[in-house]
Amino acid sequence: MSIEILSILLLIGMFVIATIQPINMGALAFGCTFVLGSLIIGMKANDIFAGFPSDLFLTLVAVTSSSPSPRSMARSTGSSNAPCGWCAAMSPGFPG
Repeated sequence: MSIEILSILLLIGMFVIATIQPINMGALAFGCTFVLGSLIIGMKANDIFAGFPSDLFLTLVAVTSSSPSPRSMARSTGSSNAPCGWCAAMSPGFPG
């Protein structure tokens, strides 16, 4: 089986696993990269890291960890209360 087909099958498997299990897709992809690169293709770890955009990774981690999630911001400000109430009131079987 060619490397390209194997990579696509691995990508599909990652989507299925990340959909079924509460696993971070990025972490799963990072692990699959090392499995495919080192065990199947025979690349060295330095070659795999060379193709990884570490600057982008550090920026994304810093931005993600320094800002609150939109869901927590919406809950703390109460901005989601009215739309959720309207949707619940329009649904059949709503007791209120």
